[in-house]
Amino acid sequence: MKKEYKKCIEIDTDGIITCTPVDLDGLNDRIAQLYTDTFGTDECYMALEEDEFGAGYFYRAKNYIILTVEGKLIRHGVKFKSSRYAPIYQRAMNILAQAMLEGGHDLREMALALKNLEQYSLDDFKMKAKLTKDPDHYDNPNSLHAKLGKKLRAELGADPGKEQIEYVVMTGRNYELATKVTNISQLDREYYYNELEKVFELFGVPKPEQLSLF
Repeated sequence: MKKEYKKCIEIDTDGIITCTPVDLDGLNDRIAQLYTDTFGTDECYMALEEDEFGAGYFYRAKNYIILTVEGKLIRHGVKFKSSRYAPIYQRAMNILAQAMLEGGHDLREMALALKNLEQYSLDDFKMKAKLTKDPDHYDNPNSLHAKLGKKLRAELGADPGKEQIEYVVMTGRNYELATKVTNISQLDREYYYNELEKVFELFGVPKPEQLSLF
């Protein structure tokens, strides 16, 4: 593929992405022949199928976003799919990705607008930590999971069990149970600005300190 199609963008276990047309029938014939030569059978159960996409942004190997012809975003890789980030990260990423792939948008202006934390709901700042054991049994009693589990038990009288605990980052980089927070003014704005900065970096937009709100 790399030799025949000089404009292969991505080749991984998800498939092959190229910005030039391919001879699908010819490729499948070659696959069938390789299958026969390798396994000594005329029955080949492998074949390539073709999908067409409108646009794509490839950050690095196995980390990319593609836009379907219907306008839907499909994300690949931990940079674009990881659940460890706050929803504000995912929301900002979707907005910038859609704008970049559609074209005709000023990403600097959009990033500036995304910095206004007042537009988000409290749910956009909540993150989740999944407990894998009793909070008293963690090797590091100061780990995030151990602390949150103990908080849940001590302050809410709930049995943490092996579940996901929602939490937010408070002023001073303190972690608090999400159920105890009622207003985003209580949150650590700098922490969440840094989360947005990671998104801006993904799309080559200047860092927050290089953008002014005024």
